[in-house]
Amino acid sequence: MARMDFSKVPLTLAEQHPEWAFVSPGGGWQVYNGLVSMTPTGAYYQDRSLDILDEVIDRYPVDGFFFNWFGFSEVDYEGRYRGVCHAESTRRAFRAETGLDTLPDGPDSAHYAVWRQFADGVVERLTGRIRDRIRGRRPDAGLILGRSADIRFHEAGNAVGREFWHQATSEAVSALRAAAPTVPVLVNSVAFLDMPYRMAGEQPEAFAQYLEQTVARGGNPSISVMGPPGAVPYPGVAAAAR
Repeated sequence: MARMDFSKVPLTLAEQHPEWAFVSPGGGWQVYNGLVSMTPTGAYYQDRSLDILDEVIDRYPVDGFFFNWFGFSEVDYEGRYRGVCHAESTRRAFRAETGLDTLPDGPDSAHYAVWRQFADGVVERLTGRIRDRIRGRRPDAGLILGRSADIRFHEAGNAVGREFWHQATSEAVSALRAAAPTVPVLVNSVAFLDMPYRMAGEQPEAFAQYLEQTVARGGNPSISVMGPPGAVPYPGVAAAAR
């Protein structure tokens, strides 16, 4: 499985192609640990992602693709809200599709619902192009992503400060299966608490529930750990094995 992430590039590459970058309402970039967020309306997402996909297909006999953090990054990796993308490519695309000259800044702005519909459409259309590219070049390889992909995806996990609902995995898998009964659902159950506590293991009983609910609702279970297997104590893995 090839795990891809087109959401960010190194600062040096962003400086060479500033037109690719996600721009906040205040005009700044999103920079996290030396990586700059990209905008899905820019050429990096729209064109270079397909070039990278072709390179991987040419070099490696992969069976499938998973895309991480694929979309408009209104919230950064630290959970801070950074606003709607105001890159020039986004302005042009938004104006052409909606007829509106002004982008909202965030959820409290006028036309934010229109923005969400526009943003979802940009991502879904690009997902469809990527899916078609994979089917044309590697028909047996599946794409795990959004509504236009071959396999739907849900991540089951916990985090400090996140509202915990015991039936969340069941509800998520049920919704995806009901919406598209013939499309498989892959549930990635994370054995750790979400950022910034990824070296802290999830409670075994809670972790087992993610997998039990996945199986009960007709999903395909998987788990993920950080680092080499066994390097970090994750007590939930034994429960997952059962």
